[in-house]
Amino acid sequence: MGGTVTPYLAIDCGSNSFKVVAARVKGNGNLEILETRREKVRLGQFAFTDDQLIPQDYIEGEVIPAFQNFQAMALRNQVAMQNTKAVGTSALRDAKNGEALVEAVEKATGIHIDIIDSDEEGDLVFRAVKATLPQRKALIIDIGGGSVELILTKKGEIARVDSLELGAVRLLQLFKEKADNQVELAALIGTHARRFNKRIVEFKGRKEIEVCIATGGNSNALRDIEAQQMGKKSAARMTLVKLNRIALMLQGLSVRERMEQFQFKSDRSDVIFPAALILRYIMQAVACTDLVIPNVGLKEGLIYKIHEEAEVSEESKAVA
Repeated sequence: MGGTVTPYLAIDCGSNSFKVVAARVKGNGNLEILETRREKVRLGQFAFTDDQLIPQDYIEGEVIPAFQNFQAMALRNQVAMQNTKAVGTSALRDAKNGEALVEAVEKATGIHIDIIDSDEEGDLVFRAVKATLPQRKALIIDIGGGSVELILTKKGEIARVDSLELGAVRLLQLFKEKADNQVELAALIGTHARRFNKRIVEFKGRKEIEVCIATGGNSNALRDIEAQQMGKKSAARMTLVKLNRIALMLQGLSVRERMEQFQFKSDRSDVIFPAALILRYIMQAVACTDLVIPNVGLKEGLIYKIHEEAEVSEESKAVA
């Protein structure tokens, strides 16, 4: 099993959507992307409510069909079942019937979902960006639908990880009565985020954060907005000033207008504004003005983990 030829499939069952990538790990450690897919499955709309239950008809009508699409994707890309992995994050951690969903998916498709904790989530995000990490002190900010993972790195290695319940879907559920009034929504999110200020500052430590690295679908969408405004194909770097301008611009647009102006789907257009506010707030809290958005996330980190486990398995067989 060579790392340059073996295809893998990684499934990220997030709170806002399911993301999947089929890829190979090349000899130089870079990924060769074979296919990507995103399914509009928003578990957070149920998990972040009072009853915290994902309806059975939603599991049968949305979740399982999404995984059947992933099955077909694995077949198209000749990915073996042992090289197909799925993980669940904040919404499945919170849902009272998360394990029942896992059992239903595995029974229907044979694919098991590992519900991972925040430390494991942070590790997968770190794996995705490790190759591009500076040797300076950096803060990785992974903005998900249910939580925000903070990964502090020093000299290219993890120093510590924290998880904040500030995900974009969670915030929309919390303040859904004001979701159509962007000014009021921004004020409520700002007040709520300030409750985490001491925790964020203590997490940062005494030394200066030299660069923030943002990952996740919303961060990538912010990167796309910046590129469009700059007339470029890509905008991997951004300043806090530019992020603030984008946040104010998004505040002035309705969900429908964001869809039309940036060709976003509805489940991106509603969460991108809360995500921009939280990213801005965290950067302000740690007093960092430079932002890098590498256009990778948890699913790419999962590819690297599958590859590493496959290599270890091959080495064990060779020794035996």
